[in-house]
Amino acid sequence: TSPDHSPSDDSSHSDDIFLNGEYIKKQFASIHQKEGTDDQPGYHGPAFYSGVFTYPLSRPHTTDNVPCMQLDAIPDAAQPWITRSRHWPNEAVIQEAVTLGCQLVHKPPKSSDIIDQELEWRYSFPKIENFLSDHRTEKQQLVYFISKLLYYQHLKVEHGDSEFGSYCLKTCFMWLLEQTPVERWVEEDVLAMVAELFKRLQRSLNDGHLPMYFIPSVNLIEDYPRELLAQVHGRLEVGSVMKFD
Repeated sequence: TSPDHSPSDDSSHSDDIFLNGEYIKKQFASIHQKEGTDDQPGYHGPAFYSGVFTYPLSRPHTTDNVPCMQLDAIPDAAQPWITRSRHWPNEAVIQEAVTLGCQLVHKPPKSSDIIDQELEWRYSFPKIENFLSDHRTEKQQLVYFISKLLYYQHLKVEHGDSEFGSYCLKTCFMWLLEQTPVERWVEEDVLAMVAELFKRLQRSLNDGHLPMYFIPSVNLIEDYPRELLAQVHGRLEVGSVMKFD
């Protein structure tokens, strides 16, 4: 299995206990289902979703819910993230972020066999990501906000049952923050940095490789259909998202 996944079924682990992620997700969905209704939850990736009513809205809207398990330590595969050279964030922020640990969510790679699909879990770092987002400058926040708007307008495309996820854009943005000198964020205007972010995304699609921010050995776009990646790359190529220099 890849470094961001927990070990799956193996004869050397015959005495270990394995958690069936699909079963756990469906049990959580059953508990979450509104009592006394026939509403059936839907599933996508590690999440289940259902319609809920929230005052003052008079119509239901969907919420995503992801069952997870908290780990208090950073896994070995992500240890290099703590010590690698970077422009952002500073060392004090990194050390505080480490105390948040990470989570395990049930989202096996599509290349897994049927058994692994049920037993494999993935490392996820939402608490650290949220913590780091609080340490962006106002300009950096604006760059990401504009980029997300452009993503939803132009790059949120589907092919079959696959959709190009916004997490790919978020990952490129975190790499941009880490690798860009602080001075450039002061000197460049917002739209120039938005353009730089989409250039990075375009290069990743062209290479067929987008390293996960916390565990770079994992390629986030490895399981995407080539046709989907080509469609997104084409939109960037013709400049339908924004004009590139």
